[in-house]
Order: sequence, then C-alpha cells, then structure tokens
Amino acid sequence: MTTRTSRTGGEKQQVASGVASLASRDSVSPSQADSIPQWAQDMMSEIKKANVAVTKYREETKTEVAKCKEEIEKGRKKMTTELEKWTKSLEESTRAQSELLRGEVKLVADKIRSLADRMDKRKNEVDETLNDQSDTITDMGTRLKEMEKEILKLRGRSEDLEARSRRNNIRVVGSVGQVTSKK
Repeated sequence: MTTRTSRTGGEKQQVASGVASLASRDSVSPSQADSIPQWAQDMMSEIKKANVAVTKYREETKTEVAKCKEEIEKGRKKMTTELEKWTKSLEESTRAQSELLRGEVKLVADKIRSLADRMDKRKNEVDETLNDQSDTITDMGTRLKEMEKEILKLRGRSEDLEARSRRNNIRVVGSVGQVTSKK
C-alpha cells in the first residue's frame, strides 16, 4: 500500500494496490471510474501509455533482433562462401606448388642418378686402369728381377774377364770359332 497526499489539502489517502490492477485492465466501467480519484486515473493513463510504449519497444526489438539474425546469417553464409573459396584456392595453390616441387625433386634426383652413374662408370674405369697398371708393375717387377739376375751374371763375367786380363789370361767370350786343343 502507498500513502499519498491529496490535492485538496493535507489529507492523506491510502491507495490500495487495486489501482495497479485497474491500470492493467483495458476498460473500466463508468461507475468504477467515478469512484477513482483523478490522479489515479491519470496514473492509469500514464501506465497504459507506458504499456503501449513497452509493447511497441518489444516489437521493435523483436524486429531488430530478427534483422540482426538475418544479417548474421547472411554474414555467416558470405564468410562460409569466402572461406570455401579461399580454402579451394589455397588447396589448388598448394597442389600446384606440390607438383612444382615434385618436378624439381625429380629433376634433382635424375641429375643425382646421372652423376652417380657417371661416377660409378669413372670408378670402374679407374679400377680397370689400376688393375692394368698393377699387372704392368707386376710384369715390370718380374722383368726387373730377371734383369738384376742378368746384371749379376754379367757383373760376375766382367769381374772374371778383368781378373784374367790382369793375369794375361785373356778369354774371348762370344766369338764363334773352334776350340783348338793343344796337341
């Protein structure tokens, strides 16, 4: 309950919560309207206006919310479309770069294989040359040993001939002739 001072003088009147219930009704019977003070009727009128304004505000808000939802949905669809385009573009770009890199890797791999083949061929040639050189060196070593034996043999003969020549006992080596015997 509320206490209010009337306009007529200092009397206080108590107004029950019935005023609020009356304000919520759309129509008040004429007999009830006469029993309600003017200020209460003014208040009821203001409450009705406020209810109308609130209802109007609610409707406007609903409309704005619906518009916002529509805009959000449009934005979401647009963003989804753009994201799909971007994803597709990125996928195509990535695929193209991947193919380009695969081509470059294949080219490098082919060059490496070619280089490895050439190196293997060159290694085989070097091995073959080394084997030939080894055979030649072995052959030369064998011939050197034979020549050393021959040199030792010739040195021995040379020393023998030198010693004979000092003793006047000359021997002719290598001449073809008959050996005459002393009779």
